[in-house]
Parts: sequence; structure tokens; C-alpha cells
Amino acid sequence: MAGSVFLSAGVEARYNVKVPMRDGVNLSADIYFPRGSLGPFPVILGRTPYNNMTEESIESATFYPQYGYVFVAQDVRGKNDSDGDFYPYANDFNDGYDAVEWIGAQPWCDGNVGMVGPPTWATSSGRPPPWVVSI
Repeated sequence: MAGSVFLSAGVEARYNVKVPMRDGVNLSADIYFPRGSLGPFPVILGRTPYNNMTEESIESATFYPQYGYVFVAQDVRGKNDSDGDFYPYANDFNDGYDAVEWIGAQPWCDGNVGMVGPPTWATSSGRPPPWVVSI
């Protein structure tokens, strides 16, 4: 896991992890883990069209691991490190659903996935994946 001058002592991170969508496009996610813990953990997903590598974004993302959660900061389709083309709201439902499904299948996830931030409305507007416990 890579280090960063912005990371708290109790947090480890993996940057630019490629998360496959149903149509083959890969979305980029930065994943923040509680340092030194084995897991699995509950996970919080935040999806954004904005830069998730600013000091403010990293400070927000590192909050959750200090309390035993994994935080996944995902760039939406076509923005920052994610592949594909950006069309506001056009892919948010399927991409959000696929991201939650991917997270739920990871060995570090305990089967509970929460979401934060504005793009959560699109994922929750249909039938959310079974992994989602609150939105």
C-alpha cells in the first residue's frame, strides 16, 4: 500500500484501483483501510466527478478508516483517473450499482456497504444492490 503525506497514522491506502463496470469500462478508486487490522470491514463508498486527490478530499476519506471502516473514493466515469466518457447522470445508476457489487465481493468487505455524497441518489433511485445497508 502506498503512503501519502496526507494520510493519518492509522490509515493505509491503495490508489487508482481499477473497478470494472458491466460494459467493460474501468473506473478508478482510491481505497483507504484501517492500518494494521485484518478485516473484513464495513465499507463506505463515495463517488465523485471532482478530484479525489486534494488535501480536503483525502482528509475526508481518511476519517472513516480511523473508526474501523474502509472508504472507497471513486471517480465517476470519464473524470480524473476513470476511463470512459463523462455524461452527467447518464451512467450513475449502473456504475454505482456495479461499484457496490464489486466492493461487496472483495475479501476486505464484511458485506455491509454504505454510501455518501450526491451521486448516491442515482444508485438508490432504483433497486439498490443487496450489499447496501444504508444510503
